[in-house]
Amino acid sequence: TPEINRYFYGQISVIMMMICMSIIFLPWIVDSFVQKSSYAKSLKYVPYVAVIFIFRTTRLYFVLPYNILKKMQRLTVLNFFVSLTKIVLMIGLILKWQLFGVIVSSALAYSIEMLLLWYYLKNDYTMKFNLFKLMIAPISLFLFVVGIEPFFGTPYPILCHLGYALFCAMLLWFSYRNELKLITPSKLFKIQ
Repeated sequence: TPEINRYFYGQISVIMMMICMSIIFLPWIVDSFVQKSSYAKSLKYVPYVAVIFIFRTTRLYFVLPYNILKKMQRLTVLNFFVSLTKIVLMIGLILKWQLFGVIVSSALAYSIEMLLLWYYLKNDYTMKFNLFKLMIAPISLFLFVVGIEPFFGTPYPILCHLGYALFCAMLLWFSYRNELKLITPSKLFKIQ
């Protein structure tokens, strides 16, 4: 329904903003308050791990109908196949890229899972959604972070991470520009 879609669009938007905020503030918090150097070494992975949550959130949209239609057997089989695929990808990619192999295998597994969830449900359940809000905007943020971070994340972390937040804000503004026109600032703060 449109109401359920709005809920998921809002959830994805909030997660996109939280991802950008965690990329900006988590390194600062760790640098300021944590004394162990091993945590500081792991900070370079924060942007990559954070953007994986985009897929986790979008995945929920495609899992919900399986629960509603009580197609748990099909969901179990798909989860087993995706988990097996993720394990195989991890083994292969960890040997090649170490921790980045885990990140890449997670992103690939979530992508495969969403495609399979949609494919095996499309005949039983009609899904009508805004492709830009549900898929294109979150994937664009994911690709932007993954594409920029290796080149500019280490030499210019603050500028780079603020750029992610700006890019996210532009995506969300474009996604919700029609809804934002309906907001009247004077009515927001009017006490009745």
